[in-house]
Amino acid sequence: MQRGYNSHNYTEKEIQEIFSAYQNNNTKSGWLNDLAVRIGRSKSNICRFAKKNGLTVRNRKNETLPKICIVCGDSFVREENHSRKTCGANCESVLRSRVAAERWKKTKHPRGMLGKKHSPEYCKEISRRVTSAWKDPQSIFNSQEFKDGQSERQSKNMIERLQNNPASVYSRTKKGWREFPSGKKHYFRSEWEMNYADYLEWLVSAGEIKDWQFEADTFWFEKIKRGVRSYLPDFKVFNNDGSIEYHEVKGWMDDKSATKLKRMAKYYPEIKLVLIDACQYKSIMKMSSLFARHEFRIDKDAPGVSVTISKGYR
Repeated sequence: MQRGYNSHNYTEKEIQEIFSAYQNNNTKSGWLNDLAVRIGRSKSNICRFAKKNGLTVRNRKNETLPKICIVCGDSFVREENHSRKTCGANCESVLRSRVAAERWKKTKHPRGMLGKKHSPEYCKEISRRVTSAWKDPQSIFNSQEFKDGQSERQSKNMIERLQNNPASVYSRTKKGWREFPSGKKHYFRSEWEMNYADYLEWLVSAGEIKDWQFEADTFWFEKIKRGVRSYLPDFKVFNNDGSIEYHEVKGWMDDKSATKLKRMAKYYPEIKLVLIDACQYKSIMKMSSLFARHEFRIDKDAPGVSVTISKGYR
């Protein structure tokens, strides 16, 4: 017999039944009918109670319901029409591995290789096939599409490496962090770059330029598919008249650097690029009495990383 057509006189046991049903049985057909019969309430009355307590929302297509991850046991929220049983990608991967392992126990590995390894002879055969494919002009490895994609991936990986882990490149130069009185802090891969940054900081304090940034912009050569495909200038300089120019500190010019500058002039002719070569750098360093010089040492808070200590501006 149905009773209680209002949503105020539910017992504690009935409330637990409703919450449990909405959390665990919402993907099963007929679960609401079974709940109504079990606690002796009408379906509409149960729905009003559920809505009042936040178990449902007006728009059922976007309705979200709490669930318990069957792998880690944490609670998560999923859409009503979604059958996901895990809280995220990691638990989903674990669940798939468990399901596959259980299936392999019953039906064995789909290729019969569970617990087995390739023989040395077959490993040599695989090596021979790959070597042959690389030598074949008609192979996918020698297609223009594959080479272009490989070059693009390498260029992007190098840019990310320079920005995220600058200490991993330019091992022949002195490297270190430098914190300036203005609050800037950068990792420089050469002493020349650091000294020139000191010089730019002095120009800002003297009112000669407005500001500067280190490795602020990357220029991509979209039409180039092989070789040098991007360029990251050392310094971005903001002049007092509102113009912007880029400064590149280059002690010696290798072929790759020369190619970068040529392609920069070709594809970005509107960008003003100033090359600070050895002659110009030495001339600037003669002004060292005007701005601070610094020395390298090992920072106690970052063992193994060379860091610079400024002596302050004069």
